[in-house]
Amino acid sequence: MTWGNQDCGGNSTPVQNQLKNVKMIFSNDRAFAALTTEGNVVTWGYHVYGGNSDTAQNQLKNVKMIFSNDYAFAALM
Repeated sequence: MTWGNQDCGGNSTPVQNQLKNVKMIFSNDRAFAALTTEGNVVTWGYHVYGGNSDTAQNQLKNVKMIFSNDYAFAALM
């Protein structure tokens, strides 16, 4: 469940069906990234801050850990 400013991740409805078996959730100033038990990554929030990972989804498999700073995310494979 999410709440708050929709533009900054307060609304996860667009990815709700992907948020299954979530192991951990990471955040930065305006986006979220969820790591699933299968090693997949689901992101939402402000796209400029990493809230849209569509262009990287083919590479975000078997992710072990996610790291973030104020404006971006990085995945350890």
